Amino acid sequence: MLAMPPLPAIIRRPMEKLDALLFDFDGVVADTESQYTRFWNGVAERYGAAGGGDFALRIKGTPLKRILAERFAHLGAGCLAEISESLSEFEKRLSFEPVKGAVEFISAARGRGYKTALVTSSGAEKMRRAFASTGYGKLFDALVTAEDIERGKPDPMCYLAAAAKLGSEPRRCAVFEDSVAGLKAGRAAGMFTVGLLTTFPESEILPLCDAAIPDFSNAEKLAAMLFS
Repeated sequence: MLAMPPLPAIIRRPMEKLDALLFDFDGVVADTESQYTRFWNGVAERYGAAGGGDFALRIKGTPLKRILAERFAHLGAGCLAEISESLSEFEKRLSFEPVKGAVEFISAARGRGYKTALVTSSGAEKMRRAFASTGYGKLFDALVTAEDIERGKPDPMCYLAAAAKLGSEPRRCAVFEDSVAGLKAGRAAGMFTVGLLTTFPESEILPLCDAAIPDFSNAEKLAAMLFS
């Protein structure tokens, strides 16, 4: 494992020649995870949730359908509908400020000729609001949301779908993720995985990724280092 100052990045294996970069949204492009942590911990306290402590952290990157099925299986249909509606209302109030350097990094990568896709466990309606309020949509050639797939992260379906939309082979793709479920999905898809240390402890991210970065600070230099 090689640390490469002055950029706080860790490169664990060399990349093959890439032509596509695939980005998760929450915690990678948009700095929303602290907002979701407050929401989901409140839901867990109100309704009770399976799985013990650190509830909000453990479900990050997981589609809503799976969260409800695995963590709230003890609830009736009415309570499950309440949680879904609460999430929908909460997401209408989300702030989509970017992760440090994310917009600049993606722009720099596109300037180098890379195709880009946004791959999220969130629904299409949320992404329409996010794109309308931020302009993030212009950064991506393709979008994969929860409605586009049958099996969510850590299943690789979402990333394989994004590669297909871009016309890229999985081995020519790099995945940028902040969650354990997302990194597992990228690895299962056979893609180079870059873990962001914005959400999970480093000890949980490093075993699952080929490279790790704290955020996208020094975007141009980081792009040059990762893709040279």
